[in-house]
Amino acid sequence: MSAIITLKDVCFSYTDQPILQDINLKLYKEDFLGIVGANGGGKSTMLKLILGLLVPDSGHIDVFGLPPQQARTRLGYVPQFATFDSTFPITVGDTVLQGRLGKTRAIIGYNKKDHTIAEQVMNETDTISLKSNPMTELSGGQRQRVLIARALASQPEILLLDEPTANIDPDHGQSIFELLRQLNKRITIILISHDVGFVSRAVTRVVCLNRTLMYHSTSPANSEHIKHLYSEPMNIVHHDSCLCNGEKK
Repeated sequence: MSAIITLKDVCFSYTDQPILQDINLKLYKEDFLGIVGANGGGKSTMLKLILGLLVPDSGHIDVFGLPPQQARTRLGYVPQFATFDSTFPITVGDTVLQGRLGKTRAIIGYNKKDHTIAEQVMNETDTISLKSNPMTELSGGQRQRVLIARALASQPEILLLDEPTANIDPDHGQSIFELLRQLNKRITIILISHDVGFVSRAVTRVVCLNRTLMYHSTSPANSEHIKHLYSEPMNIVHHDSCLCNGEKK
């Protein structure tokens, strides 16, 4: 099976500060890859490199056999932080339609197909009842579902999410994880999360990143590996599938 994303010997620095070193990773269709690791370890940076928002200092990245910038329209992205100006009255429906930008007519505006797709993804993410609500009036969990709907409106083949359950309550977090499990039946997913318990239950593959890919194995992660990654005691990650030198086994 051919990889749909390949990172080979990727290094990246901000000015003189090394962020990623010698990253090798392959992602396959319908994978659900969880990325865990310490703050500042390069997790968000790696997503931005895959999206083509950053360019590696060295090494090679391809997405569907193309440079990331050329494959970007086939990817959906849910960033870690999304703020909304309280004086700007954008609704849920308008926010989701933003996901059609780049897929539709830029000057004429949204067409019937755009509105149909937006309705479909709002139904899929259980946000259709919020369609006319201002984004600023939503709870954290509701807002996160809307942002996932916006990403889905672009009809991506790969969905990348950066800490989708950060700063929301556990019940909403669990419902989002259930949604992602359903989406994974048709979409490849890459997810950054500090919820180690979720990573152990939901993803099909897991990597630990702290500048380099520190640990990937079929056996439960050794507590010393996790401690080394986080610099403090953490729950052990349990998972059934693996990465070995970046390859699926």
